Amino acid sequence: MKNFFCDINWDLLIKFMQVITTPIVAYLVYLFTKRNMRYETKERQSRFKYDKMYEAGMAFWGLLAYTGPSENKHTIMFWVKEKNSSEKSYYLHKGNAVEYMDKLNSTNYEKGYGLFLQAETRQLFYEYRNILYGFLLAAKNNNEEKVLVENKEMPASLFQLHDVMLQNLRRELKLDHNWKEE
Repeated sequence: MKNFFCDINWDLLIKFMQVITTPIVAYLVYLFTKRNMRYETKERQSRFKYDKMYEAGMAFWGLLAYTGPSENKHTIMFWVKEKNSSEKSYYLHKGNAVEYMDKLNSTNYEKGYGLFLQAETRQLFYEYRNILYGFLLAAKNNNEEKVLVENKEMPASLFQLHDVMLQNLRRELKLDHNWKEE
């Protein structure tokens, strides 16, 4: 047995092992790199999609300034309370309504944010637009910029839609405290 190990040419054996192990190590490095690149690509795609969904949510969030019950320079529906009365008279600002419809189409189609918003949420914004469009058609002969809303249920339904749009966007942007990780 002692003779057997003495007869081995150790230099030749070491060179042989180097020749054999180099391709094996290279192949293992190749597989490891390929796996990591695939993972990084999926991670980049996932991050890109998340960033676009967040941008879309923020763009649609900006449209809520038009639909909300609090008065600002973009408010479509505002109210005036008459003196000595508890009843409110609601008015529609036609210019802001048209501006909302233009910005909705721009946000959804031209900027492409509609691709990254859930269909249910996007549909709510268009439902709001459809109600406004019907009102604007009915008031097209009225040259006033601010038109009195005769139908008392219309403002309530628009404000309810606003609340639902707000909740859906918060859920999509994961700003609700009651969401679960998907």
